[in-house]
Amino acid sequence: MNPLEKLVKKANDILSETNETFEDWRDALSLYETAGGLGSGDAYAHIADMYISGKYMKINYEKSIAYCKKSIHLESYISFVTLSICYYKLDELDSLKKMPQLIKSHEKNFLDGEIYLEELTFITHLCLMKNIELPIYMLNEISKVGSQYLFRMIKSRDSTTEERGIFLERLGKMEKALGYAVKKESTRLAGEYGEEVTSEYGK
Repeated sequence: MNPLEKLVKKANDILSETNETFEDWRDALSLYETAGGLGSGDAYAHIADMYISGKYMKINYEKSIAYCKKSIHLESYISFVTLSICYYKLDELDSLKKMPQLIKSHEKNFLDGEIYLEELTFITHLCLMKNIELPIYMLNEISKVGSQYLFRMIKSRDSTTEERGIFLERLGKMEKALGYAVKKESTRLAGEYGEEVTSEYGK
């Protein structure tokens, strides 16, 4: 464990429920800030989480976004969900719409493929909850890998009943959105090329 990781771990330990020291969240925040200033993107990601939890300080989505961006700039990829939640809460739909593509562009940087799929399906779910129309090619691509992941989690013995319900809801949202997108694109193409096709092939 390198020095930066030790700083982050110490801060994590302070915030843990088993903390028996006299240090509190302010000490943890200071350690995260120090580690972030020295180049730890994960430290900034933890600060971003603190600003949306409401457990330690007043919720501030704008500050959380700023720390998420710092985290991603330092090539830490644990802030995509937090960043998406902030955009969701603030109704910044144009920014939220870009998130599935952003996380997909960083797929190779995730050390754990399951975490990548969990974050991708969750962020897609947030977009669909806001009725954001994602491109059909993206929905199709996400549905292929996302549905396989969600099926695995639904069948997993480690998943609780509540978690299975959440995964089923996400799966249903994706399938419904994909069907709607296909129908909409078909209608658009019919309107654009319908007359041309009819004149050439007849009714």
